[in-house]
Amino acid sequence: MKTRIFCLTLLIAGAAFFFFKKTPHNPFDLGIAPKENLSQEDYLQIQEVLNAKRKDVELYVRNLYPHGKSGYSSLENNFIGRCLRGVNQVLIDPKQGWFPEVKLEKINAGGNRCIVTSAPFLRSYPEFARTKTEILRQTGFNGYYLYFVGGYPNPTGKEIQYVGVPYAMKIFAMMEAQKRGFSSVIWVDSAVIPLKDPSPIFERLERFGAFIHGWGAPPDYSTYVFPETKKLLKKLKGVDVTRDFYLNSVVFGLKMDTPLAQDFIKEYFQMLKLGTPFLSCFPEECVFAAIYGQKKFKRIWRKSSIRDPIKYLDAGVVDTPEKIEKARQAGFYFYQFNH
Repeated sequence: MKTRIFCLTLLIAGAAFFFFKKTPHNPFDLGIAPKENLSQEDYLQIQEVLNAKRKDVELYVRNLYPHGKSGYSSLENNFIGRCLRGVNQVLIDPKQGWFPEVKLEKINAGGNRCIVTSAPFLRSYPEFARTKTEILRQTGFNGYYLYFVGGYPNPTGKEIQYVGVPYAMKIFAMMEAQKRGFSSVIWVDSAVIPLKDPSPIFERLERFGAFIHGWGAPPDYSTYVFPETKKLLKKLKGVDVTRDFYLNSVVFGLKMDTPLAQDFIKEYFQMLKLGTPFLSCFPEECVFAAIYGQKKFKRIWRKSSIRDPIKYLDAGVVDTPEKIEKARQAGFYFYQFNH
């Protein structure tokens, strides 16, 4: 019996080794072909692929996790949850009555400024996305609001190939806004609501070419990034994201019609093709920070000096109207729910 168990263990280990050797180039490559104008049938097939690939991606991430290394002992679930956010998406579920929604809403007088978000069918995310329309109108903002519930932003048809990459959709949603004619585009996470007119944030974006918000990397940041990911980003962009700057993408903006914004997007797609740069607890933010950390971007795109743009979620604290109102009175532009 012991011999059989030992042989079975070797067989499983060998299969895992083969998997990692076979697909080191991109663990999120699900073999999905590019296609524009995705139908409900297409989404059903893509959902089947996501469901089938979850275990493979989880196996890859668990194998990469540095068990026993100082600082990592309690973070495995964080890595699994964040790195699998792409393959865990629910894009469509007819049994639940969930079908992809894409809506472009005019806010007050309209204009060339657009706020975008995208939400999978998960917890309260869809409702957060839908309710922003009226809240934005109440702030006095003039512009448009583009949002996706379920489905996936796929402006050129090639983006759907990267549906398994965690949080990749932020740039894709911004590209969709540009495709619809908007140049000043700001991504806002779905679990975030505006508290007052965000026009000053757009003004800063239009002055410098981007809205970049964040702070110095915290001392323990390296434990939230796989050592292999840190080395890869350093090799690719010359930036140590664990020491330089934590770029927060809860609210992130680009002047889409500028050469620098297009350079940023081009480099982002290079990262997508590799997949491995997104292996961390902050998948898209580490990639954003690595690209932004290069001189050609940092020299032009100044870090935001706007005080208190976002009241961040308080872990374990129940959101109440009183807390939201307190954040509004304190001058915050956005409030992030503890979802």
